[in-house]
Amino acid sequence: MLDNLLRVGHHAAVSLALDDERTVRSHRCDQCGRSYEQVVAFVFRDEDAHAVFHAQCHSHDDGSAPTAWLDIALGSWEGPDFPDHVTFSVRVDANGAGIVDAPVGIEAKAALYGRKLQRDEALRDPRLDDVWDLVDFIVTTDPTVRLFVYGR
Repeated sequence: MLDNLLRVGHHAAVSLALDDERTVRSHRCDQCGRSYEQVVAFVFRDEDAHAVFHAQCHSHDDGSAPTAWLDIALGSWEGPDFPDHVTFSVRVDANGAGIVDAPVGIEAKAALYGRKLQRDEALRDPRLDDVWDLVDFIVTTDPTVRLFVYGR
C-alpha cells in the first residue's frame, strides 16, 4: 500500500503521504439537491498510519466561496476499539480554515473516529498544531479537495 504514495516533504523530520487508495464518491445534498464529492483517505506519517480524513466538497448556491468540510481522525491506530482516537472538524475555503464542531461529514459511529470534539475542546487539544499541518497537507495534496477549494 505504501509503494505508490504521493509524497510531500512537510517538516524536515516528518514526511506525510496521501494513500493512493483513497476513495471519492458522489453524493446528493438533502437540502439543496446538488451533487457533491466526498473524499476518504488515510494520511501516513513516516510510513505509519497517522490520520484518516473525510472531505465533503460541497457548498450551497448562496454566493459563498467553495467550501470543503473536513473530519480528521487522529490516534494510535491500535484497534479494535481505538480508545485514544479523536475527530477534529474543519471548514476550509480559499480564504482560510477554521475549527468547527465535530462531526461535519461523517455519519459512522465506528470506534475508529473516537470522540468527536466540539470547537472549544478542539482549540484546547494538544494535537491542534498537528491538525493544522494535516489541513495544509490535505488541501494542497488531495487533488479533489485542492481543485474544489482553489479551482486548480
